[in-house]
Amino acid sequence: MQNIDKAAHVYKELLELVGEDTERDGLKDTPMRAAKAMAFLTKGYEQDLQTVTKWLSSRI
Repeated sequence: MQNIDKAAHVYKELLELVGEDTERDGLKDTPMRAAKAMAFLTKGYEQDLQTVTKWLSSRI
């Protein structure tokens, strides 16, 4: 979870760099949402083929 918090901080800084007000209602949760989305999209980098294969074979 610590990496997600760090990533959310970076996303917040990026939004601020492009001139966005990160405290407005529409953007308050955006940095954390973006960090969680990136964690989900890249979670495969932390998995090994054997684990994924076992999971898939149990679903067939």
